[in-house]
Amino acid sequence: MLNEAIMFATIKHNGQTRNDGKTPYIYHPMNVARLLAELGYDEKYQIAGILHDTLEDTSTTEDELDQFGTEIKDAVVALTRKDNDYVENLLTNDIAAIVKSCDIVDNMLGAAFCENRKWAKRYVDKSMKQYRRKFSKGVDEAIEFAYAMVRRIDALTERRIPRVYKENMKLYQVIEKEIYEEEKQSYVPSAVVISENDKFVFDECLKCYYCIRDNETWLLSRTGWRPARNPYTRSEYGEHLTPISYQRVTEAIEEYKENGFFYDFVK
Repeated sequence: MLNEAIMFATIKHNGQTRNDGKTPYIYHPMNVARLLAELGYDEKYQIAGILHDTLEDTSTTEDELDQFGTEIKDAVVALTRKDNDYVENLLTNDIAAIVKSCDIVDNMLGAAFCENRKWAKRYVDKSMKQYRRKFSKGVDEAIEFAYAMVRRIDALTERRIPRVYKENMKLYQVIEKEIYEEEKQSYVPSAVVISENDKFVFDECLKCYYCIRDNETWLLSRTGWRPARNPYTRSEYGEHLTPISYQRVTEAIEEYKENGFFYDFVK
């Protein structure tokens, strides 16, 4: 079915070019499929990569995608920009999220070396705002590379093209789920009960709260108060430490509860 998808996309994108006005557009979805294959994703992902722009950039209809199966069709639909919730919606589809990650990487590498610097700068700036810190470390590295390149921040001989491999392309949401399961398995309710007699510190750099009592220090984490190293012994962050009141900490805890900061299994 991969060959059929390549033929289908080639016909649909016929006559279209990349932003340089010369490169056939089909090179882009082919590059996305190649990245997916190199990362070890199966044909289903590769087909979605080949077809990912057909609904948005060609005359293709959703019915035409039925021939590739429901999973692939749903992924391509999710990859088609419709509203302001585009990123949040596509992240709910596993295939779409991975394909989009490779799509962004290829687009960023293309923009980094694009001769139309004015367009490239606008495009990378937009991608920085829309995609950074939402997909994976690999995607962020590609965006940051393009951002530096279009601004000539680093000498070309010093700036390395980012590597793409399965581990650094793992979605943040997948990592978060793995951490959640690990924390849930090892969770033990915190026995710490804070009071007005304790000393509290807020780390402006790391945006976290500490409770210091005698020779013991606790960090407010997503599983409650946990043992931590005294922040005052961390010279690299010392200048960012601000003493705060018991009231501010309790207010922060309530705000954390309202915003879902703590894991749902925390008592």
